[in-house]
Amino acid sequence: EFTATLLGLKRKGDKASAPAVPIQQLPHRPDAMSSCRTWRCTASPHELLDRWSGCPEFTATLLDVNSAGLSHVDPAQPPPRGSQVELSFGSEGFILQESRSRSPGCTLVITPGTFVDSVQADQRGAQDPSAIRITALFPVWSVTLRLSSQREAQRLEQRVTELALCLTQRMQAQFTAERAVGIVEPTLREVNGTEQERDGPLVCGTYVLRTHAINRDHEFARMQPLAGPVVHCLWLELRGPIFDRITGQDTVELRYYTGHNSGSLLADVVTVGMRDFASWVPEVANNVLIVGRRDERPPAFEEEVPRLEFIAFPNDDEAAAFFDLFVATQRRDQHLANDARSRMQRCVSQRLQERQVPSGGEFECWMGELVSLSLAAPEVTPELRELREQRRLQREAEKKLVQEALGLMAEQQAQWAQDGGAGFPGSSDTVVIQASDTVAYVHKQ
Repeated sequence: EFTATLLGLKRKGDKASAPAVPIQQLPHRPDAMSSCRTWRCTASPHELLDRWSGCPEFTATLLDVNSAGLSHVDPAQPPPRGSQVELSFGSEGFILQESRSRSPGCTLVITPGTFVDSVQADQRGAQDPSAIRITALFPVWSVTLRLSSQREAQRLEQRVTELALCLTQRMQAQFTAERAVGIVEPTLREVNGTEQERDGPLVCGTYVLRTHAINRDHEFARMQPLAGPVVHCLWLELRGPIFDRITGQDTVELRYYTGHNSGSLLADVVTVGMRDFASWVPEVANNVLIVGRRDERPPAFEEEVPRLEFIAFPNDDEAAAFFDLFVATQRRDQHLANDARSRMQRCVSQRLQERQVPSGGEFECWMGELVSLSLAAPEVTPELRELREQRRLQREAEKKLVQEALGLMAEQQAQWAQDGGAGFPGSSDTVVIQASDTVAYVHKQ
């Protein structure tokens, strides 16, 4: 929006009398260090319909579809629930079209975070072996299909998984050909030149594809327009344990950099306490780690809808080994750590044998570009860590007060039961509730 000449820079925390720092004195970072490869979905539904239309590979019954807030990119609505549909696959997705219908089909693009779920057949939790749910598509978020048999369901799951895995490998292959020079990854050792500028012992480092999306399975998010997915190729480092001087506890950090070289910018950092087993608990789905999908507390407001984070690895083994390394570091499980390192080392050997990944030609739905990150994400300062610790202690204190209030209520109910129900609020009574920090019966009116 603006064009200007930068005459000087004043840093936050500098004294008022200190002169502004001239721009010539600032450390210069090469563009290669401050940019990352970004992929954006630029699918054209009409062109894909012409390319992907062909002999259907699968026939199924459409049980459910999450298409609320359908993006303007593809105005074509999916077939109605309960209808018989046909699936025709292309190189990066498939077309969902109602059987024996002349209406154009709905184009569904597979992303690096696409995964397949099983479907419950009843409320008791029994699985329907012939039904699967495909999630993290674009522009429709998810579809649930029932096929003719369990074998057909497994074949469709394998077809979708292979496409998502191939897409991830092609994106990473193009990036690593440009930037991952002089390194064999994943690596379990420090990269030369980074020992002095990065805190904590390195557990594992590797390039991953990272993307975010609103969890559209929550009712507050279903009506929001679905934005096109943006995928970043970043260098991910798992470091720990790192002693936190504010909390006095060890932590584990997941650090995202624009590259593995010294001088690369820090794009994001996730800090997890060694005893905090619930703040960062990803699900492993094939080659993808999904963070934030399960939430014990349903959101009360639209702003509280959790965002999903998808971390895509080149294959299933690396994703599982990286997750086990995180768990082993956090819980100080040496046996699990040794097993995970051994499996990760086998992944390194496999990478060396399969150094060249077929590019598969040009992308049909994705456009790659180098996006410059002018500034890195802020470091976790001591002030920020202290604020997080204060909030954590406050939440624990509130939880303790609520548990004490519930205990008092249980004692009161037991007393009412001994007294034959005398004084117990009835269904027609109005109960006054104190709801600041605790929940308890005050009196009835």
